[in-house]
Amino acid sequence: MQRETNFDDNWAFRGFGLEEDLDVKGTGINFKFGMLARVTTLSGGRHFVPAHYYNIEEVYYNTMYSEYNDSSSS
Repeated sequence: MQRETNFDDNWAFRGFGLEEDLDVKGTGINFKFGMLARVTTLSGGRHFVPAHYYNIEEVYYNTMYSEYNDSSSS
């Protein structure tokens, strides 16, 4: 939380505050498959990499407030 305060009594503005929050959650899955074969002097291999599957959720919020005190009388 960030906060600023004005201690000067000549100003009606007393201060303000700011709060920010970010919540990130995620899941994912990935796998790889491969094999290698060697027959005499020849060798060969194959591999398979599928797409990555993931889910990410972000929640952001902020709050800002100010304090004002105008105690002057008409």
